[in-house]
Amino acid sequence: MWFFSPEHIPRPGCTLLVELLPWAATGWRAGTERYGLPPNLAAFGASNRWFFYAPGPPAELTAAELAELDGRAAEAMATRRWRTELRRWRDDVRPRLVARHRALLAVDLSSL
Repeated sequence: MWFFSPEHIPRPGCTLLVELLPWAATGWRAGTERYGLPPNLAAFGASNRWFFYAPGPPAELTAAELAELDGRAAEAMATRRWRTELRRWRDDVRPRLVARHRALLAVDLSSL
């Protein structure tokens, strides 16, 4: 089942977003695993540039898998790891990406 989620993307998206958003499910899965949340089999898609979300089936986990998730979740809460990850994004990754994108924008396309 697919759901329209206008609180996230309230208008039709551009071609680039239509192409990239389905890949967000990959990042979503990696994030849930890292933070000790149950596996998320979500999918993102577009129809006529309008975006939709499908939560996917619930994960069936063994007791051992649940215990491992609990351990990861406890570690994430105890260390507040999101703060370190946000700091890394803000201070390291994002500035490098912005600089690279600005360098690409500065290229004179007529010279290529």
